[in-house]
Amino acid sequence: MLHFPLMRICVAIILLFCGVGVVAAQDQPTAEQQEFLKKQVNIELTFQNPPEKWSRLSFNRGDSVVDSGQTKIRYSINAPKLDPTKKYSLMPWPLGAKSPQVGLPAVEVDANGLLHCAKDRTDCPGGAGAAVAVAVPDVPGMPTRFIITEDKTPVAMGEVIPTPIKGTDQACTIEVTILAPSAALTVISAQGFTPGEALKFTSTSYDDKVENSYTANEKGEFQTIDLPGVKGHDDGMSTVTVQGAKCKPSAQFHWGAQTPAAATPAAAPTSPKPTPQ
Repeated sequence: MLHFPLMRICVAIILLFCGVGVVAAQDQPTAEQQEFLKKQVNIELTFQNPPEKWSRLSFNRGDSVVDSGQTKIRYSINAPKLDPTKKYSLMPWPLGAKSPQVGLPAVEVDANGLLHCAKDRTDCPGGAGAAVAVAVPDVPGMPTRFIITEDKTPVAMGEVIPTPIKGTDQACTIEVTILAPSAALTVISAQGFTPGEALKFTSTSYDDKVENSYTANEKGEFQTIDLPGVKGHDDGMSTVTVQGAKCKPSAQFHWGAQTPAAATPAAAPTSPKPTPQ
């Protein structure tokens, strides 16, 4: 089990179209591998906080479906900054894929920013002009990412996590974001602490326990990368905790022995019942 502090790295947008690499959790990453992992995390931060010039996608939760034995949640998508007179492409980017995948090559937004299949696309699921719905795996802590492009140039992006892995204590929270199948790579985020406060981070799985000291940033937040695997075990549970002076939020997640499916783009005749996330 390994972890190291998250360092913000400037990443060119072209990295959004690179694959995700995972270092075996029981091996000590080299400096080059650590740099690569940090870049993957920075991509995740870009999805969480898109540049202001891009539209941030919002997701409206709908019904659940079962696909090949796996539960998925359907969402409609809003992109409020896009031009209703233009056509775009919707591209899901499954974790572990080498590049985004073209899901719906011709989509439009209405006056409210809701994504629809283009009115002249008779091959669209649900029919021409139908509201778009995407079915994403309900894997705890795992985001499903989407990019909208215009002439291959990204103009909107965002992600949705149907079941976040979170813990709360007092005003402090901790969240685990899984960035690779089997939770081989995770980002631990915590907030609600006093800016500059001394923090103790603990990660425990089986008899393997790691503790390190850190300092909350100017916003009272903290992030680190955690590779939770343990030698001699194919899977297990990991507990992560961030302790400050007044609070100690904790969260638990499963790693190993799971292979989540990719997001499945689809268009539905009607939008799912809105529950914004």
